[in-house]
Amino acid sequence: MNNQQLIKYTFYSSAEYLKELLKQINQTKPGSRILLATMGFRPDEPPVNEVMSALRGAARRGVMTTLLVDAHAFLIKSKVTDAVPGPLWFARKLSDHLPEPYGYRLQSLRSLGNQSSGEYAIINPPSRRFRLPIAGRSHIKLAVIDNTIFIGGYNLQSPVHIDMMVSLTDKNLADWLYNLFKKVQADKQVWRVLAGRDLSRQVDGDTQLLIDAGKPNQSIVLKSAIDLIDEAKEWILITCQFFPNSQTAAALTRAHKRGVKVEIIFSHPNMHGFVGSVAHRANMLRERLRVPNHFFDGMLAKTNTMLHAKLLATDCGTMIGSHNFVQAGVHLGTAEIALYSRNSNFTSQALAALERAQAV
Repeated sequence: MNNQQLIKYTFYSSAEYLKELLKQINQTKPGSRILLATMGFRPDEPPVNEVMSALRGAARRGVMTTLLVDAHAFLIKSKVTDAVPGPLWFARKLSDHLPEPYGYRLQSLRSLGNQSSGEYAIINPPSRRFRLPIAGRSHIKLAVIDNTIFIGGYNLQSPVHIDMMVSLTDKNLADWLYNLFKKVQADKQVWRVLAGRDLSRQVDGDTQLLIDAGKPNQSIVLKSAIDLIDEAKEWILITCQFFPNSQTAAALTRAHKRGVKVEIIFSHPNMHGFVGSVAHRANMLRERLRVPNHFFDGMLAKTNTMLHAKLLATDCGTMIGSHNFVQAGVHLGTAEIALYSRNSNFTSQALAALERAQAV
């Protein structure tokens, strides 16, 4: 791969991504390859059920089709913010007779695995019972379809969230990612495949692919995000589910003090369920004591759709991926993925996609 060659990037809102994902899956031919990795998995939702149907169809016609679902889907009842524990919290292995919605999730995965060229894996299963469900997760959202790669924040669940994905086509990078995550499929643990080492790979002259291995208190994605904030000279826009606390809040405050315009867009605490709401509000109360008041102006109304996009854009570059730019997941050991570009066209396309996602 010529690192000086600029690659074309295409940005999508959730609805745009689902449409493109289905189109590309349905266009695959025998001998093609598909690999999807997700944390959230809601095949009971019609758009996701449609994706699963397309994956089964591809696997039936001889497309090597692989779906990796984090164990989170069997550790938490329904939503990311739902605190009700699931069957993998009580037992290390799944039985054949699961209560809903877990039974349907497992049936959906098995229906893919029953096809001639279909495979699935439930990755990062907890090492013991009663472990904190959100610890040791893979938060990575990734699709590889032949030589096209999709990266961003969209889980195979609610299509109504404000979210974003970005795609690029590059055979060498697609081969590398496909082979890496096929190893994850075989081993079931992201951190073990990566030997606890975060990865950085040059995509083109302006852009890097970053992967967090999921080792606690280690994150090349968050470190790069802090560096990008510290380099900003004129403006910063950051979006995420939660108010960006700790290191990120401190870096944004430093930027504000040196005259950089800082805009933070984040979901209302009510979007995170009871437990998530309490934690989010406590975090905001703590940060109100140490950051400028206007940092909270971008909180979405409680009647708004949940913001799930993870975008950091500045006058110096842009990062988009699965990381929420908060410390909690780093402490717990969370595998993440992101693209980090210093190309101004990449930035303008990302901002335009965010506007489209918010307009829905």
